[in-house]
Amino acid sequence: MILRVLTIILIIILIFSTSISIILYLQTLEKLSSYENQNIILEENIDLLERQIAEIIQINDEQGAKEAKDTDKAIENEQNHQGYIKKIDFKDNKYYLDLDYVDVWPADSEQAKQALVEEGSCESIETCTSPSPIYISNVNSLIRTFEINQSTEFYILQSKNDQGKYVYNTPIQPKGQTNLEDFIEYIEYFINKDIYLLYSFKINNNKIELISEYYTP
Repeated sequence: MILRVLTIILIIILIFSTSISIILYLQTLEKLSSYENQNIILEENIDLLERQIAEIIQINDEQGAKEAKDTDKAIENEQNHQGYIKKIDFKDNKYYLDLDYVDVWPADSEQAKQALVEEGSCESIETCTSPSPIYISNVNSLIRTFEINQSTEFYILQSKNDQGKYVYNTPIQPKGQTNLEDFIEYIEYFINKDIYLLYSFKINNNKIELISEYYTP
Protein backbone atom coordinates (compact mmCIF):
# COMPACT_ATOMS: atom_id res chain seq x y z
CA MET A 1 0.00 0.00 0.00
CA ILE A 2 2.78 2.42 0.96
CA LEU A 3 4.68 1.49 -2.17
CA ARG A 4 1.64 2.25 -4.32
CA VAL A 5 1.17 5.63 -2.65
CA LEU A 6 4.83 6.50 -3.17
CA THR A 7 4.57 5.45 -6.81
CA ILE A 8 1.54 7.70 -7.33
CA ILE A 9 3.35 10.59 -5.64
CA LEU A 10 6.40 10.07 -7.87
CA ILE A 11 4.17 9.99 -10.96
CA ILE A 12 2.47 13.24 -9.89
CA ILE A 13 5.86 14.89 -9.30
CA LEU A 14 7.08 13.68 -12.68
CA ILE A 15 3.98 15.01 -14.45
CA PHE A 16 4.31 18.34 -12.64
CA SER A 17 8.01 18.66 -13.51
CA THR A 18 7.32 17.79 -17.14
CA SER A 19 4.54 20.38 -17.32
CA ILE A 20 6.84 23.05 -15.89
CA SER A 21 9.54 22.13 -18.41
CA ILE A 22 7.08 22.36 -21.28
CA ILE A 23 5.80 25.76 -20.09
CA LEU A 24 9.35 27.11 -19.78
CA TYR A 25 10.20 25.75 -23.23
CA LEU A 26 7.16 27.39 -24.79
CA GLN A 27 7.97 30.70 -23.07
CA THR A 28 11.52 30.50 -24.42
CA LEU A 29 10.19 29.90 -27.94
CA GLU A 30 7.83 32.86 -27.57
CA LYS A 31 10.69 35.15 -26.50
CA LEU A 32 12.87 33.96 -29.39
CA SER A 33 10.01 34.60 -31.80
CA SER A 34 9.54 38.09 -30.31
CA TYR A 35 13.26 38.85 -30.71
CA GLU A 36 13.16 37.68 -34.33
CA ASN A 37 10.13 39.90 -35.04
CA GLN A 38 11.85 42.87 -33.43
CA ASN A 39 14.94 42.26 -35.56
CA ILE A 40 12.80 42.11 -38.70
CA ILE A 41 11.05 45.37 -37.76
CA LEU A 42 14.42 47.03 -37.04
CA GLU A 43 15.86 45.86 -40.36
CA GLU A 44 12.84 47.17 -42.29
CA ASN A 45 12.97 50.54 -40.50
CA ILE A 46 16.70 50.79 -41.25
CA ASP A 47 15.95 49.99 -44.89
CA LEU A 48 13.42 52.84 -45.00
CA LEU A 49 15.95 55.25 -43.47
CA GLU A 50 18.57 54.22 -46.03
CA ARG A 51 16.11 54.88 -48.87
CA GLN A 52 15.29 58.28 -47.39
CA ILE A 53 18.98 59.14 -47.07
CA ALA A 54 19.46 58.24 -50.75
CA GLU A 55 16.50 60.51 -51.57
CA ILE A 56 18.02 63.34 -49.50
CA ILE A 57 21.33 62.99 -51.35
CA GLN A 58 19.54 63.04 -54.70
CA ILE A 59 17.55 66.19 -53.80
CA ASN A 60 20.69 67.96 -52.58
CA ASP A 61 22.56 66.96 -55.74
CA GLU A 62 19.73 68.22 -57.96
CA GLN A 63 19.52 71.48 -56.06
CA GLY A 64 23.27 71.93 -56.32
CA ALA A 65 23.21 71.25 -60.05
CA LYS A 66 20.50 73.89 -60.58
CA GLU A 67 22.44 76.46 -58.60
CA ALA A 68 25.59 75.61 -60.54
CA LYS A 69 23.80 76.45 -63.79
CA ASP A 70 23.15 79.95 -62.42
CA THR A 71 19.84 80.05 -64.29
CA ASP A 72 17.28 82.01 -62.26
CA LYS A 73 14.37 80.88 -64.39
CA ALA A 74 15.18 77.19 -63.97
CA ILE A 75 15.49 77.57 -60.22
CA GLU A 76 12.25 79.54 -59.98
CA ASN A 77 10.16 77.17 -62.12
CA GLU A 78 11.01 73.87 -60.45
CA GLN A 79 12.44 73.31 -56.99
CA ASN A 80 12.95 70.42 -54.60
CA HIS A 81 13.12 71.25 -50.92
CA GLN A 82 12.75 69.71 -47.49
CA GLY A 83 10.95 71.41 -44.67
CA TYR A 84 8.03 71.73 -42.29
CA ILE A 85 4.42 72.74 -42.90
CA LYS A 86 3.76 75.51 -40.38
CA LYS A 87 0.27 76.64 -41.34
CA ILE A 88 -2.72 75.97 -43.63
CA ASP A 89 -4.83 78.74 -45.15
CA PHE A 90 -8.02 78.51 -47.18
CA LYS A 91 -8.88 81.58 -49.20
CA ASP A 92 -10.57 82.22 -52.53
CA ASN A 93 -11.51 78.51 -52.60
CA LYS A 94 -7.86 77.49 -52.59
CA TYR A 95 -5.58 75.87 -50.00
CA TYR A 96 -2.19 77.39 -49.22
CA LEU A 97 0.64 75.99 -47.09
CA ASP A 98 3.24 78.02 -45.21
CA LEU A 99 6.55 76.19 -45.52
CA ASP A 100 9.67 76.50 -43.41
CA TYR A 101 12.60 75.18 -45.45
CA VAL A 102 15.37 73.20 -43.77
CA ASP A 103 18.60 71.60 -44.89
CA VAL A 104 18.69 67.82 -44.47
CA TRP A 105 21.89 65.81 -44.81
CA PRO A 106 22.99 62.26 -44.03
CA ALA A 107 24.57 62.37 -40.57
CA ASP A 108 27.92 61.12 -41.87
CA SER A 109 28.17 63.80 -44.59
CA GLU A 110 30.70 66.63 -44.45
CA GLN A 111 27.88 69.21 -44.41
CA ALA A 112 26.27 67.64 -41.35
CA LYS A 113 29.57 67.31 -39.48
CA GLN A 114 30.52 70.91 -40.29
CA ALA A 115 27.13 72.15 -39.05
CA LEU A 116 27.49 70.14 -35.82
CA VAL A 117 30.93 71.64 -35.25
CA GLU A 118 29.62 75.16 -35.85
CA GLU A 119 26.79 74.70 -33.33
CA GLY A 120 29.20 73.32 -30.76
CA SER A 121 27.94 69.73 -30.71
CA CYS A 122 31.31 68.40 -31.98
CA GLU A 123 34.88 69.49 -31.44
CA SER A 124 36.08 68.61 -34.93
CA ILE A 125 34.83 67.15 -38.22
CA GLU A 126 37.15 64.18 -37.85
CA THR A 127 35.67 63.09 -34.51
CA CYS A 128 32.09 64.20 -35.14
CA THR A 129 29.27 61.64 -34.91
CA SER A 130 25.51 62.06 -34.75
CA PRO A 131 23.02 59.84 -32.83
CA SER A 132 20.50 60.26 -35.67
CA PRO A 133 20.91 58.94 -39.24
CA ILE A 134 19.99 62.35 -40.64
CA TYR A 135 20.89 65.90 -39.61
CA ILE A 136 18.38 68.75 -39.92
CA SER A 137 19.52 72.36 -39.97
CA ASN A 138 17.08 75.26 -39.79
CA VAL A 139 18.99 78.54 -39.83
CA ASN A 140 16.60 80.47 -42.10
CA SER A 141 13.31 81.55 -40.51
CA LEU A 142 11.79 82.77 -43.80
CA ILE A 143 8.28 81.37 -44.38
CA ARG A 144 7.21 80.71 -47.96
CA THR A 145 3.61 80.20 -49.09
CA PHE A 146 2.51 77.90 -51.91
CA GLU A 147 -0.76 76.58 -53.26
CA ILE A 148 -1.88 72.94 -53.16
CA ASN A 149 -4.82 71.44 -55.03
CA GLN A 150 -6.40 68.19 -56.19
CA SER A 151 -3.55 67.57 -58.64
CA THR A 152 -0.92 67.67 -55.89
CA GLU A 153 0.43 64.25 -54.92
CA PHE A 154 0.49 63.50 -51.18
CA TYR A 155 2.44 60.64 -49.58
CA ILE A 156 2.25 59.96 -45.84
CA LEU A 157 3.62 57.34 -43.44
CA GLN A 158 1.07 57.26 -40.62
CA SER A 159 -2.49 56.00 -40.45
CA LYS A 160 -5.34 56.53 -37.99
CA ASN A 161 -5.89 53.85 -35.35
CA ASP A 162 -9.10 52.85 -33.55
CA GLN A 163 -8.65 55.69 -31.03
CA GLY A 164 -8.49 58.29 -33.81
CA LYS A 165 -4.75 58.88 -33.41
CA TYR A 166 -2.25 58.86 -36.26
CA VAL A 167 0.52 56.32 -35.65
CA TYR A 168 3.28 54.62 -37.59
CA ASN A 169 2.58 51.05 -38.59
CA THR A 170 4.98 48.44 -37.21
CA PRO A 171 7.15 47.99 -39.14
CA ILE A 172 7.07 51.31 -40.93
CA GLN A 173 5.12 50.82 -44.14
CA PRO A 174 5.99 52.33 -47.54
CA LYS A 175 4.53 55.76 -48.12
CA GLY A 176 0.85 55.66 -48.94
CA GLN A 177 -0.76 58.12 -51.32
CA THR A 178 -3.73 60.10 -50.05
CA ASN A 179 -6.03 62.81 -51.39
CA LEU A 180 -6.23 66.53 -50.68
CA GLU A 181 -9.01 66.38 -48.08
CA ASP A 182 -7.42 63.57 -46.10
CA PHE A 183 -4.02 65.27 -46.22
CA ILE A 184 -5.49 68.50 -44.87
CA GLU A 185 -7.00 66.53 -41.98
CA TYR A 186 -3.65 64.77 -41.48
CA ILE A 187 -1.49 67.88 -41.18
CA GLU A 188 -4.08 69.79 -39.14
CA TYR A 189 -4.06 66.94 -36.63
CA PHE A 190 -0.34 67.45 -35.99
CA ILE A 191 -0.22 71.24 -36.30
CA ASN A 192 -2.96 71.50 -33.64
CA LYS A 193 -0.64 69.53 -31.35
CA ASP A 194 2.37 71.72 -32.24
CA ILE A 195 3.97 68.77 -34.00
CA TYR A 196 5.68 69.58 -37.29
CA LEU A 197 6.55 66.64 -39.50
CA LEU A 198 9.37 66.68 -42.01
CA TYR A 199 8.44 66.56 -45.70
CA SER A 200 10.05 66.87 -49.09
CA PHE A 201 8.37 69.19 -51.59
CA LYS A 202 8.44 69.42 -55.36
CA ILE A 203 7.42 72.92 -56.37
CA ASN A 204 6.72 74.25 -59.85
CA ASN A 205 5.56 77.77 -60.73
CA ASN A 206 4.62 78.55 -57.10
CA LYS A 207 2.46 75.43 -56.79
CA ILE A 208 3.34 72.30 -54.90
CA GLU A 209 3.24 69.28 -57.18
CA LEU A 210 4.31 66.64 -54.65
CA ILE A 211 4.58 66.32 -50.85
CA SER A 212 6.24 63.29 -49.29
CA GLU A 213 6.65 62.63 -45.56
CA TYR A 214 10.00 61.64 -44.09
CA TYR A 215 10.40 59.10 -41.30
CA THR A 216 12.39 60.72 -38.47
CA PRO A 217 13.08 58.29 -35.60
